[in-house]
Amino acid sequence: MKKLTLFAALLALLAAGCDQMYDQASVRPYEEPLLPPPEGSVATDSGDVEIPTLAQMAAMVEDGRVAYRRYCWACHGPEMDGKGTVGPSFPKDFESLTSPDVAELDDIDLYQSIGMKMNMHPPLASTMTPEERWQVVAYIRAVQRGLTEPGAPEEDKKD
Repeated sequence: MKKLTLFAALLALLAAGCDQMYDQASVRPYEEPLLPPPEGSVATDSGDVEIPTLAQMAAMVEDGRVAYRRYCWACHGPEMDGKGTVGPSFPKDFESLTSPDVAELDDIDLYQSIGMKMNMHPPLASTMTPEERWQVVAYIRAVQRGLTEPGAPEEDKKD
């Protein structure tokens, strides 16, 4: 009798817990509207991208060198030739970022290709801010046009 009472009590306790579980939002995630993202979160591109002016791009080059060093250098290399420390380990050679094919891309296409997954390229839209991606575009364009030499940021050269 004692075992039956204990079993009934345990069953009643479990049944009460299941009722609470059903009421949790995680059980029915699509029944409620999505909450807005937290303030300061990094958004992925929704298509509404503000394209910097040429003057703004010119002012972003050195910050772009720092962002390139942080996010792109390991695969694309210091010379933008795809010969970074990680790049050669991939089965296909990376295209040089100074190649005519990359130079022919519109700035917005280059910006978006940095942010989304393409072949072996990781999607960096959730890692880099939109401003950092524009800075990298500005740096790549400056190197392509011969306005600056590729290489480490000044802060790396001090050591």
